[in-house]
Amino acid sequence: MNQQTVRRYAALSRSIGLLVLPALMVNAAQQPFAITPSAIADVAFEGPSSSAFEVKVAQMGGTQFAVQPFLPFSAVVKNSGARAVLLYVIRLEYNDGLRTVVSTQVRDYRSSDMKLKPGDVHLITAAPTITHKIASNRLGEVPSSSSDQGSFDLLAKLHKSSSVKLSLDAVVFEDMRLEGPDLARSFDVLNATVAGEMELLRELQQMGDANESLILQRLSDVGKEFRSRNPSPTSTSVTATRSMRARLLAQLLERQGKPAYVREISRVSGELSKLLLQR
Repeated sequence: MNQQTVRRYAALSRSIGLLVLPALMVNAAQQPFAITPSAIADVAFEGPSSSAFEVKVAQMGGTQFAVQPFLPFSAVVKNSGARAVLLYVIRLEYNDGLRTVVSTQVRDYRSSDMKLKPGDVHLITAAPTITHKIASNRLGEVPSSSSDQGSFDLLAKLHKSSSVKLSLDAVVFEDMRLEGPDLARSFDVLNATVAGEMELLRELQQMGDANESLILQRLSDVGKEFRSRNPSPTSTSVTATRSMRARLLAQLLERQGKPAYVREISRVSGELSKLLLQR
């Protein structure tokens, strides 16, 4: 990790009153921090006091400096079973002084090779951006004021909170079965998101030989859906995914023409059919 990166992380840590030590010592959280034990067979969820956590952090070498301020509010997800985990949902709950704040982060590897394979251990933090950097080996990058400041703002809130809890809310195994408490209703949200995108693709396929200008107009309309008011997390996820897909297809149609556009619809339709979850 270069010196510019080290200085930037140190500056962000000092901005919220944290002392970052050169020896990479972890500041203990002053308020109660609880890890809810996993209720899912073969998948463990363990906090900073566990040996699996200590080993995982040690394996990071010099890059652990970047994640150090977040370690007091972190955990490891460990797959001790025979099935690969394609997706898991982490639930964060804390008190901001006025109310209980609940958020979730979804680590979705259904379409990637970064799955939690049997025997694998993933390190996650309460901050989704930092978790993503850990997973993608990007901790060596110089943190930016835009993307990383939000993580440190969250960290400041957690240090001030009277109660912080992390839990493993749901897991999706390679047979596409979801297990876990699923308090966030991830099963419904994820399946509705896939269904919404598949519905869009069917509609576009039905347009068949329609003029390209008409197709582009429809894609433009769908691309604007996310800007409208969405009453629930499910509808927000559905419209966001549909809007993104519409924009990508519009770009493809304009740049590479209709044959490439038609092939992409067929390819994506086949991939989406494999993503629907079961219980």
